[in-house]
Amino acid sequence: GGYPPAIEPACVSSKDDILNNNYANEELRDKTPQKCWPSELCKSSPYKDDCKRTCTLRYKRKGKADFAIPILASKEIAYNVAERAAPGMKHGPGRDRNGEAIMPGRDVWVISVRDGETTLNLEADLADLLRLQLAWARQAHADEETMAFNRNLLANILIARGLPQEAAELVRK
Repeated sequence: GGYPPAIEPACVSSKDDILNNNYANEELRDKTPQKCWPSELCKSSPYKDDCKRTCTLRYKRKGKADFAIPILASKEIAYNVAERAAPGMKHGPGRDRNGEAIMPGRDVWVISVRDGETTLNLEADLADLLRLQLAWARQAHADEETMAFNRNLLANILIARGLPQEAAELVRK
């Protein structure tokens, strides 16, 4: 499934707000006098403990709040996890995967796409869609620039899924 917030991008003031909403179970704000990235400042006192949490969140989740993809989903497959447990949430609504209560005010939804009893993996579906798109481009005798663009999109997904050999073969074509 997917893991989006329902709040629209225009209502968010910063990437930190998105990262806090999606990944933190407590609000993490910079408590250092400078931008907090893994650096010597993060290792030094008096900011070590405060900086470590914000640096780790930003560094570990780098790129996860760079853009928004609108998703339209029916109520049947969209779960506000604060109110309704999605399939596979063993601790119930309002709890994270470790069983801890989620921070009040978080806007976290799960989109659970199922095929019968099987929950579909959106990354796998995206890879399949990109394979189809590449096949269609081939059938339409698309120019080399279009073909390279489609191959690179698919290769990036394959690399993210741990399939670097398949990605390398695709790019060599």
